[in-house]
Amino acid sequence: MDSVNLIFNKGNLLWKSNYDNSHGYQIIKIRFENNIIVDSIYNIVSRSYYNDGKEFRESIEKVTIIDGERNGNYFRYYKENPIHKYQIGSYKNGYLHGLITKFKDNGEPLSETMYKEGKINRLERIYFDNKNQLRYELSYINGLANGTLTEWWENGKVSGVTNYMDDEPNGERRIYLENGDLAFIQILKAGLATRTE
Repeated sequence: MDSVNLIFNKGNLLWKSNYDNSHGYQIIKIRFENNIIVDSIYNIVSRSYYNDGKEFRESIEKVTIIDGERNGNYFRYYKENPIHKYQIGSYKNGYLHGLITKFKDNGEPLSETMYKEGKINRLERIYFDNKNQLRYELSYINGLANGTLTEWWENGKVSGVTNYMDDEPNGERRIYLENGDLAFIQILKAGLATRTE
């Protein structure tokens, strides 16, 4: 930690902020009443380095801390473009909870994932990087893949449909050619093909 800034009012701590110059930094604003934390807002900053190890991109997360846990809505953005939020979502008692959406630079969704108490729950959708077209979607229950994985070609046609149970491919898998024709069908058990038609 390179520095800590404290702001007092009549002997009571009002705000605290920290700066770490080595691996990114956190700016923490904490509101105290009678020396007890009432609420706080974190700006959590991390640095992502490019191939040469010299250039970096700073990512900032704004999140509210209540009773020592992340709670409520949060968003992430890159320091050079604070208007564009590349991820939005929410926390509940320190865990991701609700819809978490990641965005491409053009503002279109890159992924949409439902969470319940830190685990993927219900549906996850992933889009192609270069177009607003679904790449795949998969159902989850309590963090485990359960249900149907549907995958698409970039032209919008289905490329595969696979059933999942307890986080493993199980049952029928259908694989399609880019023109939409059925290529083959596999029967899977615990992730392993038992038969191909």
